[in-house]
Amino acid sequence: VTAMVVALFYCLDALFGERRDRSVLFWKSMPVSDRTAVLAKVAVPMLVVPMFLFALITATQLVVLVGHVLLWAVKGLSVGNLLQRLPFADMSLGVAHMVITLAIWYAPVYAWLLLVSAWAQRSPLAWAVVPWIAITAIEQLMFRTSFMAKWLRDRFFGGFDAAFSTREPLADLAQKMQQNGATNVHGAEYTPDVMRFLSNPETWLGIAIAVALIAATIWLRRRQESQAT
Repeated sequence: VTAMVVALFYCLDALFGERRDRSVLFWKSMPVSDRTAVLAKVAVPMLVVPMFLFALITATQLVVLVGHVLLWAVKGLSVGNLLQRLPFADMSLGVAHMVITLAIWYAPVYAWLLLVSAWAQRSPLAWAVVPWIAITAIEQLMFRTSFMAKWLRDRFFGGFDAAFSTREPLADLAQKMQQNGATNVHGAEYTPDVMRFLSNPETWLGIAIAVALIAATIWLRRRQESQAT
């Protein structure tokens, strides 16, 4: 969650900040195309943040493992038995699968924020959020439906269930934990499922939206650069 918040605020300020401090003129003087500049900024939430997140989670797991090994050794328990039971390969593959699929799932969100960052003259956060609130409210008032609210909820919170097979959806499990208490709910068995993720139409819809928004961001940055000069 922290990594996602950092990525969201980075995207929101990435292009807005360079126009605010006029550093866009510096980049204009460099032999760097608008496409390269925008794609470099896209790479931060899509590549850099997931790689850092993978390294951080792996390092945390190793620290916890070392702590358990020392604890077992002090108590005279078999460390070999502990190590044999840990699926090291599955753990690493599961973390890698998680960070990659979540980056792809949130791609349209990152692309939308970059577009707003390139367009907004002030208050990019408001321009990024208020239109969706207005659309959701208008839909509810005029049609008594909530398709937009459901789509936004699934886009923000449905990535984990889209990427993992489980006996029980994460939302249902969380609701049971609130009602019955964590001690009365058996943990769901989550298994990385590449085909489940790739066969989800929402995955490809998100990718298509992200590509279109990134293309629009490149065009908008090129247009604003010409106006600035």
